[in-house]
Amino acid sequence: MKLEALKSEKEIAALFENPKVKTQKGPQFFWVKYKDRTKVPAQEQPFRAAISVSKRRFSKAVDRNRIKRQIREVLRESLRDIPTTGPQIDSLWVYRRNDFPDFGELRDECQQILARIYSNLPDES
Repeated sequence: MKLEALKSEKEIAALFENPKVKTQKGPQFFWVKYKDRTKVPAQEQPFRAAISVSKRRFSKAVDRNRIKRQIREVLRESLRDIPTTGPQIDSLWVYRRNDFPDFGELRDECQQILARIYSNLPDES
């Protein structure tokens, strides 16, 4: 499955209409909101994600971009475990901590969140 950036202002706004929020207990790394796109055939559905890092917490763009790159890479790695059939999701990932992430810890948290999301989605078949 391919990772694709979610850029459309209209589609991002749609995530806020009826959001389903998933966060990890303990240190909260990111916040995921998603919606079903079941009208599109599964083969044409990439995993779409928008990633946000607070300017208030990380004032330098270099720092924000580094965190975004790390989250994108973790998502790319995690896509190998995501089923290619069934409903796919659009997601918004908001990094909510004040410190830089450890890559291994970030990967574990991301995989746990994705596993929880996909285990709660209904099967289309």
